[in-house]
Amino acid sequence: MQIGVLGLSYKTAPLNHLESVITRSKRVVSKFDFSDFVLLCTCNRVEIYSHENKLPLIKALLVNKSTENFFYEYHEKSCFTHLTRVTAGLESRLIGESEIQGQVKRAYLAHAPKGLSASLHYLFQKSLKNGKEIRTQFPYPFFSPTLEGEVYQKVKDQGSKILLIGASRMQQGIFRYLKRKEVTLTTRYEKEAAKNFTCPIVPWGEHERSHLYDVVIAATQSNQHLIHSLPKKKPLLIDLSVPRVINPIICDYNLDQLQKKVEEKRHFLLNGVKKRLEYIDEKIKIQHYRFTSPSIFAPFSQNG
Repeated sequence: MQIGVLGLSYKTAPLNHLESVITRSKRVVSKFDFSDFVLLCTCNRVEIYSHENKLPLIKALLVNKSTENFFYEYHEKSCFTHLTRVTAGLESRLIGESEIQGQVKRAYLAHAPKGLSASLHYLFQKSLKNGKEIRTQFPYPFFSPTLEGEVYQKVKDQGSKILLIGASRMQQGIFRYLKRKEVTLTTRYEKEAAKNFTCPIVPWGEHERSHLYDVVIAATQSNQHLIHSLPKKKPLLIDLSVPRVINPIICDYNLDQLQKKVEEKRHFLLNGVKKRLEYIDEKIKIQHYRFTSPSIFAPFSQNG
């Protein structure tokens, strides 16, 4: 009983190659003269699980010169570990997302009636169970820490009127979090900004009226402080600019402070990931022992 997986993902392949393989994979599997395989195809990965002796044929049909460097293979215990990691969301673009658990289950159920071997049934059933247990024992945070997300956490309860100073890429990311706020943008480049911002855009200099807003977020370039003294009514002041454009004495949060907070949360998240990996390793040791034991497969079936 030997199994393996051939695949590629967003981690190993540029988007254009990933797209081409996703499209080609469904045509390729229709040419197989065997049914003992599972195709897992999502927007972020293409993987085919099968008996090891089938992988060379799968590779010959699926891989070409332009994509051969982007594929990976895992066999036996490494294959088991990989599928558990995928199912648990540890290989996802957004760590811990739960959609992948359903995608793996649907892929398995789509192929289960077609004549899978007991070993593939075991692989998928145990990996799905592992993924569910990992999510239960080690709950993921509701979001992956980002600077934009950290800014939102600071401003979400600070009132509805927000002034963005500068139309940088960072501001674009922050703006996506502020759909329920009354956002105004001030920038030197109004026409360009209109391509990326759907909020009102006012001429440069609105920062001089910062007292009219509940929150001011600056991410721009300037050789001097744009806000250098306390306004009549002080808003929450966040300065993401380098060099800083809000006087540090009156600024509530700067880029360095927020980045440190994000790193703390990422460290916490990575510690959680480490615990999950340790849990996976222990589970796989036991399950792979059973996996390689001939006696387990005699009574084992799709419902086993």
